[in-house]
Amino acid sequence: MRSLMTLSLLAFTACASAPEKVVSTKGPIERTILINGATLEIKINEPDLPPWEMTKLMKAVGDQARSVDNTFFDTGVLELLNDELKKGKGPVKLHPLTGKMLADAVRGYQLSAGIFDPTVGPLISAWREEGWSQPPPSALRAALTRVGADKLQISEDRTELRTTVPGMRLEPRGMRDGWVVSRVKELLDKRRINNYYINFNGACYYGAGTAPGGKPWPVMVRDHHSKPVAQIFLSDQSLSLSVSLVPRPDGRPGKKGHIYDPRDGFMVSTPRSVAAVAPSPLDAEILSTSSVVLGENADVVSMKIAESGIVIYQGKAAAPLRIGEPVDLRPMKRFDDDF
Repeated sequence: MRSLMTLSLLAFTACASAPEKVVSTKGPIERTILINGATLEIKINEPDLPPWEMTKLMKAVGDQARSVDNTFFDTGVLELLNDELKKGKGPVKLHPLTGKMLADAVRGYQLSAGIFDPTVGPLISAWREEGWSQPPPSALRAALTRVGADKLQISEDRTELRTTVPGMRLEPRGMRDGWVVSRVKELLDKRRINNYYINFNGACYYGAGTAPGGKPWPVMVRDHHSKPVAQIFLSDQSLSLSVSLVPRPDGRPGKKGHIYDPRDGFMVSTPRSVAAVAPSPLDAEILSTSSVVLGENADVVSMKIAESGIVIYQGKAAAPLRIGEPVDLRPMKRFDDDF
């Protein structure tokens, strides 16, 4: 019997990194770190924290984010896992952290009734083979037979994965930002930091406590035309921003969808911008991605996530669609970054 590959997340270092710049502002200490081409911005509003402790803390934040983020890159554990799944149905050995990431992704699948799906890799391959034009129905049908997180079988201790069909491909990048923010949040909470702001890649945010002056942490929100339209204020909350259309990966003019509907294999093509607020960064990510697909029907997901709210910009309506709990959304006259 073929020996099993042990996939170790901790064995990989960052694909790209840059010198970390500490900026002293009127209020918090800021640090911006480049991780695998994405930007992690941290602001800590703890005036009494000694400088030496702040330096140690920021280094720990960068190290944590880098090691976690590698789970989502082709040179890391995820790609090795997919290489093993090409060969059959497993079993494949998992590092416990990789197993936890997959378990979190499956939870998102369950909360969203299958809309948030970490197994859409075969669909992505089908669209890529057609130059990002719509594949023929037969290709979509074939891909869909290998899609669905209900086909994943993760052992109770999260150290082994099997699948019920061969040839599956995991693509949990829809939760990448939320997972990184969650792990950084855990570190800051463990260090008893009460007032901080995390921004990963301009897509997932967490605001804990308050900014200087006792204000919540503001985040700018854009509509489906990429126009800055509002601010959402966070206090012990996470915000995830998702859009349905992005620049084409082949460099051609225009935009295309990038979020797949696992029910039929199509990409979402309706212009739509979503801001989802929830206590947990992972729940905010699950909610925002699902809402891009579901639009006005996103309440089927928000009702399962406590204290969550959604703001959706779409169509010609002047006001956004609001679903779930009230979100502290204020029309933007200017972006208040004076904190």
